[in-house]
Amino acid sequence: MKNKQALRIATKSAYAINICFLVIHIILIYFFWKLGVKPMAYFNIFSILFYCGTFFLVHRGMFDFFVPAVYLEVILHMSLAVIFVGWDSGFQVTMLGMNILLFYAEYFSRQIGQGRGLGLPLSLASMFAYIGTYIYTSMHPAGYPLPEHVCFLLQIWWGLVVFIIMIIYLSFFIAIAFRFENKMEDQMYHDELTGLPNRYAMVEYLRKLKDEEGYSQRWVAMTDIDNFKMVNDTYGHNCGDFVLKTIAEILKDFSGEIEVCR
Repeated sequence: MKNKQALRIATKSAYAINICFLVIHIILIYFFWKLGVKPMAYFNIFSILFYCGTFFLVHRGMFDFFVPAVYLEVILHMSLAVIFVGWDSGFQVTMLGMNILLFYAEYFSRQIGQGRGLGLPLSLASMFAYIGTYIYTSMHPAGYPLPEHVCFLLQIWWGLVVFIIMIIYLSFFIAIAFRFENKMEDQMYHDELTGLPNRYAMVEYLRKLKDEEGYSQRWVAMTDIDNFKMVNDTYGHNCGDFVLKTIAEILKDFSGEIEVCR
């Protein structure tokens, strides 16, 4: 994958997730304020300012700072939310879903030369935060317990948010992987100059032909350009490349069902 293409995908993905998290925190500040959970309402003010600031990191392409900063903010926010309103609120589910986004982001960060191998330590941090908050809430009552029907709705809400984000980004990642896999396969089996299938493609074609139909009623022809070295020596390699591409186009035009390769 070309670095520019990877950078473009990483930038679009980072903008999308940053906007998504910003909107979620705007909703949460109203939610916590309405329920009287003032510490979390104040923390969400910080989160909103934080995500406004991370647009600068995305704009500058500083993904090696953007990814861990966002991940740590989510871990801290969700851990505090669970401690303040209780395990039954479902906020901890987000820490599980964030691991998908973390490794998705690390893949593209490495493609553009910014990967620092933070995927494993950050995912371990979320694991310890998840287990730690569970142990804490098992031993300490929530400071701002929520009504049962609110916890019920929150469980559904966070489940939907996490699953939707995971499905979108995993589907997107699979589509990208298949596209670049096909592109790499095409580059591996085609001559870069002429665009014709190369010898490896022809070997694969002959092997498949033998397995499916056999070689009967088939013929093979080999062609060469007379005095081609003279063309390169007299007019230069650029002219020689032009001759090769022109002949390749001629062969492709009249070949019909004939397989042509270089």
